[in-house]
Amino acid sequence: MNPTVKAVLLNERAAVLSAIAARQGTVSDLLVQINGVENDIWRLRHRLIDLEAYLIGHRVDLPSADGGSAGTAEAAGTLTRCDPVPPAGMRPAEVIGLPACKPLGEFVRTKGGARKAQAAAGRLAETA
Repeated sequence: MNPTVKAVLLNERAAVLSAIAARQGTVSDLLVQINGVENDIWRLRHRLIDLEAYLIGHRVDLPSADGGSAGTAEAAGTLTRCDPVPPAGMRPAEVIGLPACKPLGEFVRTKGGARKAQAAAGRLAETA
């Protein structure tokens, strides 16, 4: 075989093998990520199950306003409160020992113009 042709074929073979190896690495990385996501879902599912059990264990059925029992109010189709009244000065999250949630405003993205104005105001406050 001609040495030039042989060199070209070897280069092509090396290029194909490296492309296959790169694809295998990508597939392997994706499988690792999928496995991690599955583990996260499993942990979150069991965390929700634990939270549900905790909340059910701390549920308090309060009597309805008309003086009847909570069972008769539920049978009549009205909703009753199932959470205890928090002590003065405490938020509900502190009463049951769960972490307090951040206000939703920090997560909501504003409209484009308002967002730009908000960013400009932040830059002005930093320079002042």
